[in-house]
Amino acid sequence: MVSIAAKNLFDVRSCDITLAYLPKPAPGRKQSYGTIVEVAWARAFGKQVILVSDDPFVLAHPVIDACVDWKLGTLDEAIDVCIGVLGGYTGGKNV
Repeated sequence: MVSIAAKNLFDVRSCDITLAYLPKPAPGRKQSYGTIVEVAWARAFGKQVILVSDDPFVLAHPVIDACVDWKLGTLDEAIDVCIGVLGGYTGGKNV
């Protein structure tokens, strides 16, 4: 398990932007604590964070709110933001 956390920490540290998908959990399931930690790591490293969720608790949580730059409802919206923000990264061409 430690290797999973080490790899996730490396990925967050190395990325340009973090996209966190936290849909409302199914009944009897819990929210992804690992993804929430990755959001906090991203903020600590000064990374931009996009949150996609339909979970009112996640969307209204004040600590999560302080860690994200965009709160969106769909992955398609998040892809549009990623393209808009990172569009110039590949030789001046859109991704």
